[in-house]
Amino acid sequence: MPGKLKVLDYGMGWAKWSIMAKAFGLKVYGYDVLDSIKDFAKKNNISVFNNIADIKNHKFHFINIEEVISYIPEPYELLQVLSNSLEDGGIMYITTPNSSLAKSKLNTNDWI
Repeated sequence: MPGKLKVLDYGMGWAKWSIMAKAFGLKVYGYDVLDSIKDFAKKNNISVFNNIADIKNHKFHFINIEEVISYIPEPYELLQVLSNSLEDGGIMYITTPNSSLAKSKLNTNDWI
């Protein structure tokens, strides 16, 4: 039953995934570092966490992390917190940028 599933969109950006999940009837929570994004998500009726400590008090059936893990200063610590926030049998879905593209950029002189 979708209404019983609790999901977290970590690093939600402009909350497109969160809004879609909410449209399917899921209980959606989001986290992002930018206040403007948090405000946008709240205006779209997404429950928003203000810090990682608040996430520790919840359990989720699904955690979505798209294209943000490479920007996290301590990804292992984050993944420990998020793993502990999964319900038994829960799923954490992580995507990262295309590594072949990153490798090709390293072979040029125009990157920072």
